[in-house]
Amino acid sequence: ECGLLELKLQKLEEENKRLLQSFEMERVTFANELEDLKQDLSNVQEQSLVDQSIDEPSEDLLKEKLHQIRRLSEAKEKDNVFLSQENLNLQQEKTKLLEKLHLVEEKLESIEMDGTESKLLELKVQKLEEENKGLLDEFEMERKMFNDLLENHRVVKEKEEIIE
Repeated sequence: ECGLLELKLQKLEEENKRLLQSFEMERVTFANELEDLKQDLSNVQEQSLVDQSIDEPSEDLLKEKLHQIRRLSEAKEKDNVFLSQENLNLQQEKTKLLEKLHLVEEKLESIEMDGTESKLLELKVQKLEEENKGLLDEFEMERKMFNDLLENHRVVKEKEEIIE
């Protein structure tokens, strides 16, 4: 699960980087186009003043050109806002994934610690079982010796009774 989150985070970071580069290129392009459009508008306005005195029908063309420039400028601004929002969304998703990754790493550490503690407890149990087996063997041997001693004592008693 941690590996999947890291892979997803890496892909998101790559996508974020790609989008940021794309966004920057678009922003530069938009800025250049906007500057060109402003220059065109300025030229058109200057030309309009010249043409106005010379040719009246060109005023409609200039108004149309101005209208097109404004529409294009508005569209570029909307694209810029959209890319900014998309970048913000990616940053938020990245933050959430980093938090999830941190939680998963903490869980893994906890699991590893529990596993280590479990192994230590297993070793302690194994040691206690070995000690218990040793004590049982020792007890069994002492019991046998006691039974042998008791049997010898009984035999001696019987012999004493026979002798008497």
